[in-house]
Amino acid sequence: ARRSVERKYALELNPIECGWSAVKGMQMANLWVKAISDLDTAVTSGARAVGEDESLIQGCLPASRLYDKSTLLMGQCNRQGS
Repeated sequence: ARRSVERKYALELNPIECGWSAVKGMQMANLWVKAISDLDTAVTSGARAVGEDESLIQGCLPASRLYDKSTLLMGQCNRQGS
C-alpha cells in the first residue's frame, strides 16, 4: 500500500508572512503597475522598508506562534549557548 503525506501550509508558523502582509498592506496597497519592472521595484522597496522597521519585525515574531518571549530582550536576539 502506498501512503501519501499531505503537507499543509501553516502561515501562522512562518514569521515572514507577517512581513509580506505588511508590504502588501502598506507599500503595495492599491498599486497599479504598467510593467513587471515596476512591480519588482515596489516589492523591493516595500521589503526594504519593512526590513528597516525593527518594531514591525519584532511584532512578526510573536505572530508566528514559534516565538518564546524569553528569546528577545530589549530589541536584541538572545542566542542560547553564546
